[in-house]
Amino acid sequence: MRGTGRSKRRALALALAIWLTAGSAAAHGPTVKIAGGVATPATLTVRRGTIVHFHAENALPGLVVPYPTEEVRSPALAAGEGWHHLFPVAGIFDCRVAGDDDVLVRVVVE
Repeated sequence: MRGTGRSKRRALALALAIWLTAGSAAAHGPTVKIAGGVATPATLTVRRGTIVHFHAENALPGLVVPYPTEEVRSPALAAGEGWHHLFPVAGIFDCRVAGDDDVLVRVVVE
């Protein structure tokens, strides 16, 4: 009987680990890859409340997400680093690299 309790605890721990891993992967959302000043995809359409992962292949001074009343800025990103941003409201967001006026990626939030 003693071994049965231990097996149940192990099975429960394994199930919990799988659940936690699946939950974090599901919460990640789509990824925008940025390499050599080009974003892929160049336009991304998501639902309100989506977390978008921006992945920098090359070092960037940061990303800027414009909102009507303010801008949200990421920290500087080293090559291979990423930044997550939650898009809580509907709209069209022309994101750019900090210090640059050119649109890097357009995020359409429905």
